[in-house]
Amino acid sequence: MRPVLLWLGIVALLYAMCLAVFYSTNIATIILIRGYAPLTWEVMYVLFLRAAVICIPLALLSSLIVVFKMQSGRR
Repeated sequence: MRPVLLWLGIVALLYAMCLAVFYSTNIATIILIRGYAPLTWEVMYVLFLRAAVICIPLALLSSLIVVFKMQSGRR
């Protein structure tokens, strides 16, 4: 049970980090290209949902890499 909880903790931390990075880069890109005018609440919500969906597989794959590296270090 402990390895599963460790893996879930790593996934949660990586997911939050990826989500923050993707969302902030999307917002910064829109501000740089078009300014603040197109940033309505609806646009920001859609960007957040898109970043949230994109980050799920990235966090899962990254956590698997971290867990496998941790397992290889124990041997």
